[in-house]
Amino acid sequence: MWDFFIIKDADESMATCQLCSVAISRGKLTERRYSTSPLYTHLRSQHGPVLARAEKQRQETADQQTLSEQTKKMPIKRPAETAGLTLEQVLSKKQPWGPHHPAAETATKFLAEMIAVDLQPYAIVENEGFRRYSNHLEPRYSLPSRRLLSEHIIPDIYTKVKNKLTVSLSNAGKISFTTDTWTEPCTTRSFIGMSGHWIDAGWQQKFAILSCEEFTGKHSGERIAAKFVSVLECWGISKPKIHTVMRDNAANMLKAFRDAEIPSVGCTLHTLQLAIHDCILDQRAVSDALAACRRLVGHFKHSSAASHRLTELQKELHCDVLRPIQDVSTRWNSTYYMIQRLLAIKRSMSVYCTKTDHDKALGANTWALMENVCHLLAPVEKLTRDFSAYDARLSAVIPGILGLKLTLQADKRDVGVKTMKSGLLSALDERFDVLLRNTRATVATAVDPHFKLRVFPSDTVRDEVKCAVRDAALVASQQQSDTPVEQEQHTVRSQHTTAMDETETSSASTSSSNAQGTYFNFTSVLSQKSLLLLLLQI
Repeated sequence: MWDFFIIKDADESMATCQLCSVAISRGKLTERRYSTSPLYTHLRSQHGPVLARAEKQRQETADQQTLSEQTKKMPIKRPAETAGLTLEQVLSKKQPWGPHHPAAETATKFLAEMIAVDLQPYAIVENEGFRRYSNHLEPRYSLPSRRLLSEHIIPDIYTKVKNKLTVSLSNAGKISFTTDTWTEPCTTRSFIGMSGHWIDAGWQQKFAILSCEEFTGKHSGERIAAKFVSVLECWGISKPKIHTVMRDNAANMLKAFRDAEIPSVGCTLHTLQLAIHDCILDQRAVSDALAACRRLVGHFKHSSAASHRLTELQKELHCDVLRPIQDVSTRWNSTYYMIQRLLAIKRSMSVYCTKTDHDKALGANTWALMENVCHLLAPVEKLTRDFSAYDARLSAVIPGILGLKLTLQADKRDVGVKTMKSGLLSALDERFDVLLRNTRATVATAVDPHFKLRVFPSDTVRDEVKCAVRDAALVASQQQSDTPVEQEQHTVRSQHTTAMDETETSSASTSSSNAQGTYFNFTSVLSQKSLLLLLLQI
């Protein structure tokens, strides 16, 4: 209160407000009974905000003083970890761990696994920031040296993992593989990779990278086959255990596995890439428009000033700040993403080209054509993402391609891209027709409860698939049962033929448009294990 008022020397019954210099009576001078109520009333009516701030500040100060007093009165508690310990035991907790201390060995093990899993360099243990971080977490732990990690710790972990993986591979009935070769663009060094996929005794799907090495010299079919066989020998895998190999469609890859007499199947996404490449080249207007888009995007990729100016324009126009995307020739979907991004920033891009008189600006017809191209390729991009998923299956390839063809045929928004659309449909028929003659692909689709025989286009293909499934079922049943082969063959044949005939009858009454995404109940005459064995062994 007295921060805002001063009592007059001549008349102590009066107090002067320091905020507005108004004199306020505190009571009668003769009775000498004074009150602060008139002063408070004046502050509240004339200086309300100032009074509120002062009261809030006083309350905070009082709370801090109360908390400080309570803290002083709290008893000091000894840490639980040192309670009841002798001086020697407390000092021992401050001693650094030796390299063979159990806690130090556990910490080193997890450190090595972090370096391996996250692809960190060995030099991370020499970085000042990481050393400070480790010392803060546990001062008693000393980080291992870079040399110790690279020469002993990591190799020991690799040996243990390899031994465990070798046992799992030896117990697997059939193993599928994926392999590819590629060249690192910056150093032009070539590599070859190989991974394995199998189902263990507990019916769990397993996956492991078996090899990733530099591949020098000519990439001929003979050298690729020899390298593949050497990796098999390193892991103790015999050729009869190979289910199939997923490869790309290059001639050297095809020759390698054909000459080595190893069953293989081409990569669906690589085939799709080739099909789209064919259809783009079929229509000159589309290929020219894409070339113009690449030139426009390349201008911003090679000029930081242009990129900065585009960003400023997007902010001025209150648009999302997005940068153009440059496509890559070996990834068709990158072309789709380039078109999609250009359409998203069409407004800011047009304003930039207008203000700078840019000679690479796209015309109205080009923008309209790119919108239709993007619409045409949208279902193809969706199928590409589905086929790229971790849990993608061979059984979904034939139905997926069929669904894509039906979607393209039903789409009427094809102004300016009819030739491209026709070329894409023709390329899909030409390049994926071989799948209908691939036993592994057709049988995998037939035994998948989502599809069965509904997706096959002709009675001839359905009859061939039924025969293949029947023969594989007989082999699987013979391996899983001790009953006489003749009796089991008769039972399985009759039951399986009935199930397949019912499926074929129901599929004949289903329109082709429902084949894109039909899901239905599946009643199989095979047990779960027989069905899984079927998928592995066919």
